Amino acid sequence: MGALLLVPAARWFLEDIDHQYSNIATAALTAIGLLSFTVGILRRLPRSATFIYLLGCVASIAIFFSCYEFRGFTGELVPTFRWRFPASASTDKAASDKNQNENQAKLEPWAAQARFTQFLGNERNGIVQSPTLDLDWSDRNPEVLWRIPLGEGWAGVTVADGKAWTLFQAESQETVACYELATGRELWRTGFPGRHTEPMGGTGPRSTAAWQSGNLWIQTALGIAACLDANTGAVKWQRDLLLDGFRDQSESEQGIKWGRSGSPLLVNTSAHPLVIFPLGGKQESNQGRSLIALDAENGDVRWRSGNSQIAYGSPVLANIGGTEQIIAIHEGSVAGHAVETGEILWTSPWPSLSNADACSSSPVLCSPDHILLGKGYAAGSKMIRIIRGDKDGKPSWSAEDVWSNHRVLKTKLTNAIFFDNHLYALSDGILECVDPESGKRIWRGGRYGQGQLLVVNNRLLVSSEDGRLVVVEAEQGKELHSMELLDGVTWNYPAVAGPFLLMRNGSEMVCLFSPGPTQNGEERPGP
Repeated sequence: MGALLLVPAARWFLEDIDHQYSNIATAALTAIGLLSFTVGILRRLPRSATFIYLLGCVASIAIFFSCYEFRGFTGELVPTFRWRFPASASTDKAASDKNQNENQAKLEPWAAQARFTQFLGNERNGIVQSPTLDLDWSDRNPEVLWRIPLGEGWAGVTVADGKAWTLFQAESQETVACYELATGRELWRTGFPGRHTEPMGGTGPRSTAAWQSGNLWIQTALGIAACLDANTGAVKWQRDLLLDGFRDQSESEQGIKWGRSGSPLLVNTSAHPLVIFPLGGKQESNQGRSLIALDAENGDVRWRSGNSQIAYGSPVLANIGGTEQIIAIHEGSVAGHAVETGEILWTSPWPSLSNADACSSSPVLCSPDHILLGKGYAAGSKMIRIIRGDKDGKPSWSAEDVWSNHRVLKTKLTNAIFFDNHLYALSDGILECVDPESGKRIWRGGRYGQGQLLVVNNRLLVSSEDGRLVVVEAEQGKELHSMELLDGVTWNYPAVAGPFLLMRNGSEMVCLFSPGPTQNGEERPGP
C-alpha cells in the first residue's frame, strides 16, 4: 500500500522534470506494490489455491500476448501494443490503378514543383513557406491521396521532381525507396545489407535523405553513406563509415547505442562539393572521429575532424562573423568546424552520453552569433554566443553561455525552431514557446508526446507521437485543426512540399493534398 500511495507523489514531483523519469518511477512503484500484494496473498492461501492463482496469472498474460503484439516503447517509455487480428480490407486493383493514372495527370503541375529536399526542409531550419498550401481546414480536411505500408524506421521524407524518397528496414536490408508523389506508386528501391535494432529505440534507418540536382545522399542506421541516382536508384558511390572508426557493428553500438541518425549536409566549397556526416569511432582514434567530409561527387574523403564521439543530431551550416562554419553536436560538446578543412574553431560543453542520455537535437541558429542547444532527459536548453576575435592578424573564436534553463525546450527526439524572434518546440512532449533573449517560457500549449514540429505558413504544424497531424496558431498555442492519420508511435518528421503533406512512421506512409486558392480567389482543382 505504501508503494502504491507513493505513485501520485512521484508523478507530481517528477512530471515537470522529465516525463520519462516520471513513468519509470510509476512503473517501479507499481511493480513493487503489486509484487508485495501478490506475495502477501500467496502467503495466506493454501497450496492448491496458490497453484490456481499463479496459473490464472500466467494464463491471463498468455491470452493478452496472443491477442496483442508488442510494438515497442513511446519516447516516454510507455509500452505500446497492437491487436493481432486486424480486419481485412478488400481492394480493387484495376480501379486503384485507374484512379492513380487520373491523379497523376491532374496533380503533375503541383508535384513537379514541390520541394522538401533535406532534413527540416529546403533551408534545413524547420520553416516552410508554401503559397500553394491551405492550412485552413475549417470547411473540409485535406484530401488523402494515398496510403502505403512501409517497413520499420524513423527516417523522414524527401520530395523533389514529382517523387518522394524515404528509408526503412526491409527484412535484412536498410532500404531506400522512391515513390511517385501524386499516386504513391513505388518506382524503385535499393537495399544495403544490415539491421540496427534496439528494444527502446526500435529498428531501421533514422536519417533523412538529401536531394540535389538529380542525386540523393543517404546514411543508414549502421553507417553506410551513399550517393544514388534519384531517378533510378543506381548507387554512384558508397562508404562504410562504421568501419572507418570501429572493428564491427557490436563495437560501434557499444558507443553509438541508438543507431546513426545524422542526416547528410551538402556544402559547396571553392574546391569540391562536400557531403558532411557524423563519423564515430573508438576513443583512441587519432584520425578524427567527430565529422567526416566526403566529396559529394565521388565519395573521396576530404577531411576528418574532432576527437569526440558523435551524438544523434544533424550538422548545420551557418555564417558566423562572416565565416561559414559547420556546427555539430558531439558527445559532450558542440563545435564549429571550418568548411574547407574541418578544423575545430570553437567548442562549448553540452553534456550527453551517446549510449545513455543522448542528445538528438541539432543546433539552432538564432542570430548571426547566437546558437541554441536543446536536449531531453531533464537537461533543457542553453543559448551560447560565438565571439570572433583577432590573434596575430588571424580570426580567433570562442563561445560563451548566454543563458541556461533546464525547464524549457527539453527536446528529446525533436528540434526547436527559431521563428519570428521566438523559439518553438515540443518540450518533453508539450508544445512550448520561449523568449530567445531570456530563456523564459512565454506560453505552454497542448501535449503531443515525443512527436515533431515544423513552422508552415506562419503556423505550427505538429505531427504527434500518436499519429495525429495538428495545426496550431503560433501566438498563444491554440489548436486550430487536427487529423488522425497514422496508427502507432510516430517519431518521423513530416514533409511539406507545395500543397502536399506527407507523414510516416514505422509501418505506413500517407500523403495529403491541401491546395490553397488561386490568385483570383478560386479553389485549385483537386484529385
